[in-house]
Amino acid sequence: MLRTLPLAIAQVAHPSSRRVLLLSIVATLALLVALVFAVGWLLAGIAWFGIGWLDSTLSVFGTLGAVVFAWLLLPGFLAAMTAMLVDPVADAVEQRYYPGLPAPRSGALADGIRSGSRSCWSRSCSTSCCCRSISCPV
Repeated sequence: MLRTLPLAIAQVAHPSSRRVLLLSIVATLALLVALVFAVGWLLAGIAWFGIGWLDSTLSVFGTLGAVVFAWLLLPGFLAAMTAMLVDPVADAVEQRYYPGLPAPRSGALADGIRSGSRSCWSRSCSTSCCCRSISCPV
């Protein structure tokens, strides 16, 4: 694994890697800025209490809360965006460093959903079983 670390760092200079990285960052920031603006617009557009100063205070603190929430969501959104765009990087790495390998089998969408839901179910079940000391049906 330590042998491949310099290869991974060198791969960042590859155009496909830079493209994925920049697209992921831009898409994530755009999504989070849209989230903050939507929350601010929603809070400012509705008279929640009918008292001007209280509605303004709610709008300001709600928007600040949305900024903090967006900051907390940033790593997860960035990872999700990168995961959706990583295929060209994997292809470039395979072509450059592993040219003799056979083509990988394509993953079907149903297999990914099945695997993800199974993983999610087993994690949530193990967490709830540990907390409640009950047996899991998994």
